[in-house]
Amino acid sequence: MTDTSNPPDNDSNKPTEEVSPEESADEEQYDDIDYTTASYMDFVKNPPLLPNEDKGAFGQLTDDIELRSSLELKTPMEYFLVVQVCTKMQNLSRYEAMALELMQSQRRPALEDLFMKTEESTGLDPSALKGMAFNNANLWFANPEYRASADKSFEAAGYRPNAIEVEAFRRSLPSLALLERLIASAQKSILTLMKELEKRCRDREAKERDD
Repeated sequence: MTDTSNPPDNDSNKPTEEVSPEESADEEQYDDIDYTTASYMDFVKNPPLLPNEDKGAFGQLTDDIELRSSLELKTPMEYFLVVQVCTKMQNLSRYEAMALELMQSQRRPALEDLFMKTEESTGLDPSALKGMAFNNANLWFANPEYRASADKSFEAAGYRPNAIEVEAFRRSLPSLALLERLIASAQKSILTLMKELEKRCRDREAKERDD
């Protein structure tokens, strides 16, 4: 006698999953054709980077741009726009890094200037004072004990503990102002290019659905 209390599990007993029209349309808009342009592949393989910049991080950037668009790239213009966005974003990252490096590069001149100001009372002529400040700066960077002693002397002369950084920032201001303009311009370009990329992709996909 056959036990019918537990019928065999087969696909006919499973409820069918309903696919929404939106999901169906999303599946239809993707295909197996590789639309990647040769110029885009060359751009990814040989990105315009400086010697100290990370090629792997740039590759991740190109992947992120494609994913952020949430659209499948197909036309040469769409790939061209991705190249432009990636280039602008790399420039943006470069400008921000340069701003930090710029202020760091001004720490040494700022320190020498601080030594000259605190030693003006010695009566040394300007050339000798400058040479002394240069030598003292060498010691400040190389010798932690001397650095601690010099910092106390600066504070005793009325300078705040962050006086070197403040002076380095002041010296950097003209170049920082230029970098800020470059950063603002890059940010604006990125937004404009991303809007254009997304609009082109959506318009093309709408036309493909209508066809």
